[in-house]
Amino acid sequence: MQPLEFRPDGLFVLVQFTDTHFADLPHNRETFELFDRVLQIEKPDLIVLSGDIVHPAWCKDPLIHWADVVRYFDAKNVPWAFVQGNHDAQEFTYEAIEDTLAGSRLSLYESGPESIFGHGNYAVPIYKRGTSRPGAIVWSLDSGQGAEGVASGWDWVKRDQIAWFSAEADRLMKQDGDSITGLAFVHMPLVQHLTVWQTTPCSGFLNEKVCMQGMDEGLFDAFKERSRVAGCFVGHDHVNDYEGVLEGVTLAYGRGSGYNCYGKEGFRKGARVITLREGIRGFQTHIRLDDGTLAPRPSHLPDGTSLN
Repeated sequence: MQPLEFRPDGLFVLVQFTDTHFADLPHNRETFELFDRVLQIEKPDLIVLSGDIVHPAWCKDPLIHWADVVRYFDAKNVPWAFVQGNHDAQEFTYEAIEDTLAGSRLSLYESGPESIFGHGNYAVPIYKRGTSRPGAIVWSLDSGQGAEGVASGWDWVKRDQIAWFSAEADRLMKQDGDSITGLAFVHMPLVQHLTVWQTTPCSGFLNEKVCMQGMDEGLFDAFKERSRVAGCFVGHDHVNDYEGVLEGVTLAYGRGSGYNCYGKEGFRKGARVITLREGIRGFQTHIRLDDGTLAPRPSHLPDGTSLN
């Protein structure tokens, strides 16, 4: 596959689908129809699946659904990346998923270094046109599954992953660091995804408790340092979709994309869209819904009031 690079018009568009929960259940078709609608409108250069894509506990054979996913995205002729969620390898194996993804001609997934925690810790550079210099970097970090002995019951991005990320980011950003936009995709929210809602103005919806990672070993600090990451995008909580800026880093949810799993009446399924511009650090983002419309973005203030 050719390396990813910005379009001739200087733009690069990503679509984030999350928490699809494909399974032996009746609503897989609706999820693929949502994909069709969003991709037709947004025409992305990269698709990111940010975890809980197939739900093994609800399947006789999860690989059937993974094969459907691979077949679908390869047919769309758009490169795609996958981030491990807490359910994807639950009651299943990472190796089986990775073997299936290896058969895709457009999957960018890498299992990542064996010396650090997790599977699927990797970087996807997006190059400036006609160069070998990245203008943006998309990061995938594995936040694990469940964990005992922590109040939240959830796992977290570990110290060795953070050290790997920091070193790899500094290497890739050695040239043109000030103009490189880092986008991190992690399935489970950081502690700071709650902090940003509680302390700064945000846009979007908080419809359920923030089920954040069980510990904070310094991932957000690593994002901030040297401006390695401009935005961190998560899933996991199906009916949250807000975004806010904390200490220079945008912390955002995707929008739950799957119909087999829980949701909220009146809260349509959808996808987050992120647009980059070559040579400019930062991005624009919006939520595209399953009916083709843009999601409303009510403004929330830390005191609990709304500007809308």
